[in-house]
Amino acid sequence: MYKLILLNKYGIKDIEEKLGTNNFKRLKVGISNNKMIDTKDYVLGKFTKEDKEILEKSYEICLNIIDDFFKMNFDLLMGKYNKRWFYVW
Repeated sequence: MYKLILLNKYGIKDIEEKLGTNNFKRLKVGISNNKMIDTKDYVLGKFTKEDKEILEKSYEICLNIIDDFFKMNFDLLMGKYNKRWFYVW
């Protein structure tokens, strides 16, 4: 079974220190950029029905990215998923 590891910027620094490099691949998932909501309240608040639907779609996309990670050349993988228009909503 895979273990989900949630990292903040200090968690990443710890990994870099343990590996002795910052040259490693990672999957980053962001949150909304809604300036009307304080980030702390957004992150720690309850999910709305719409948020839950977006999150469900995000899980599927993340699984596809992880699957492709093992099948594709990394540059092609980045080209496939790193697009400004690639949002769930």
